[in-house]
Order: sequence, then C-alpha cells, then structure tokens
Amino acid sequence: MYLYNGADEATFRKQLENRAQIRVRRIAEVVSLTPDQLAKLQLATHGDLSRFYRELEHVRQKTKGLDPQKQNDMRKAWELISPVQQRVAHGIVGEDSLTDRILLSLLDEQQQTKYVEYQQQRQAAQFRSILRITVSDLEKSLPLTEKQRDELIKLVEGKELPEMVD
Repeated sequence: MYLYNGADEATFRKQLENRAQIRVRRIAEVVSLTPDQLAKLQLATHGDLSRFYRELEHVRQKTKGLDPQKQNDMRKAWELISPVQQRVAHGIVGEDSLTDRILLSLLDEQQQTKYVEYQQQRQAAQFRSILRITVSDLEKSLPLTEKQRDELIKLVEGKELPEMVD
C-alpha cells in the first residue's frame, strides 16, 4: 500500500509502464529516432521496469510477516520501502537508468543536440511551474498585487536556471 500510493499493484504497474511509454514516444518524436533506435530504447525501458519489479518483489518478501501494529516492524518495513518510494518519485526510467545510458549511446550528434535542447526546455518549464507555485504559496502570508507578482516572477525567471541537485 505504501509503495503504490494508495492504488493496487496492477494499477501502479500500469501507471509506471504508461509513463515510461510516454517518455519513450516523446523522445522518439523530439529526436526523430529510427525504428531500430526506438526498438533498442523500448527494450532498455522494459529492462529498467523489470529490474524495478524484481526490487519490489524483494521488498515484498522482506516485509512479509511484519506486523503493522508493531512500531519496530513498521520501522524495519519503512527502511526497505523508503528507498523504493524515492526511486519512484525520481523516475524509474530517468537519469542513471539503463534507458538513459542506452539512449545516449544510440543518438547521433544531431539527435544529441535535439535531446539536450529538449531536456533544457523541460527543465525551464519545470522551473517556471515551481516558481509560480512558490509565489502562490508566498501570497498566502504576503499578499501581492498583480503587478508585484508579475515583477517578482520576471525577476526570478530572468536569472540563470539552477543546476538540478539531488
């Protein structure tokens, strides 16, 4: 239950697989993958998901028999579940995955340039979203006029994007 974010396992797996497929299709569109490149990338993605499912099964076996009513058992379970949850949050098929390593080895120079541009655009869009959410949260305790809000957003957006840090 803690791993699946309230969903059942089948739904959780379907969501992971859909996200992975969407990511692969989007990359294929952006960098114009050849059918051979696409097949290799899909195989790598399948490998990443399979490895993750084996990890889930390992956690399931380790937590089998633990009593959720006992605090010590829950602590043991959480020590096993927490890293897997973090992996899900960061993306099964993301940085440092087999899919990414294969992708970078598959792309020619022109495709790599397109991929880097795509990644930069995604990072910028993500930064803008986080900025707007942050300003919205700020306004709960410090109301801003529309002009002040726009100026604050322009000021921060005009800065160099920070590097992603884990």
